[in-house]
Parts: sequence; C-alpha cells; structure tokens
Amino acid sequence: MRWASVLVPSAEKRVLEAVADAHCYQVLRANEVEFEIVSTERTNIVDIRTRVCSCRRWQIYGVPCAHAAAALISCGHNVQLFAEPCFTVTSYRETYSQAINLIPSRNFWKGPGEGTDGGGAKADITIRPPKTRRPPGRPKKKVPRAESTKRPKRVVQCGRCHLLGHSQKKCTLSV
Repeated sequence: MRWASVLVPSAEKRVLEAVADAHCYQVLRANEVEFEIVSTERTNIVDIRTRVCSCRRWQIYGVPCAHAAAALISCGHNVQLFAEPCFTVTSYRETYSQAINLIPSRNFWKGPGEGTDGGGAKADITIRPPKTRRPPGRPKKKVPRAESTKRPKRVVQCGRCHLLGHSQKKCTLSV
C-alpha cells in the first residue's frame, strides 16, 4: 500500500536503468511512431505504437528497453506508461485484493479415488500405456558410427632396411 509510483519496484528499477542508458543513443525519427536508434555498436528500430524494438528486450521483458526509452523521451512520452499493464501497482493490488487461503495440512488431503463424485465408491482408475503395433518388415540393423570405431593407422615398416614409412617394394636400398 506504500508504493506511490506507477510501476512495481522491480519494473521501476528496469525503467530507470533504461532511461539512464538512453542518453548515450542518437535518435532518428522515421515517422510518428517509428524511430532509428543509433549507437556505436549497432542500429535498432523502435516502433512505439506496437511496442516493438529490434533488440527484442521490450517484447521479452514487457518493460521498455534503453532504445525504446530513448525514442519515448525524444517524443516527450512518459516511459513508465509504456510498460505492460501487469507491472502496474494497480494491477498488483487487484491481484492480491482477495484473501489467499492456506493449503490444508497433509492429513486433510483426499486419497486416490476419494474424488467429488459423491457416490462414496472408490474408483480404481488404472492408466494403461497406448497400444502400439510393431512395424512390418525386418528390424533395421544398428550400425555403429564411424567415429567410435576408428583405429589408429598402422605404420608400415620395411622388411629390408627396417625403416618406417615404406615397404620392401618401394625400398631404395640396393640389394
């Protein structure tokens, strides 16, 4: 009840960080709702009507990113008003306005078959696996992968000079 801002504290913190980062961007206006935000690394496109930024942070987190904040500030809009409605304090208060009851102790839990059918009869429900048919034809052979069966190459040794790397056929040593 003590929150006086438009957004909840976590969203408020993100918006303030975005506004602080927005000052280092150059804003180029394409039309009434589209902006090109230029930084040293890259250029981002922001559409404030559809709440879309090419970095995708605005869509993912629901809170305007630094690019969107730069575009909104250049228009004179309040950045906080462009966060998703679920981040507003009024939405938060509405969510928790009703009483939340405790979960009863495990002793009061109903066992299996003690449903709300009212009959009192215990219904034994067994879930069986789905029926499958074996495919026709001979099962395919499982061939091991070539990487797992690689053996080290055998080094050839000459029978005449006993040097490695060639055989007797290619030996240049005189007979």
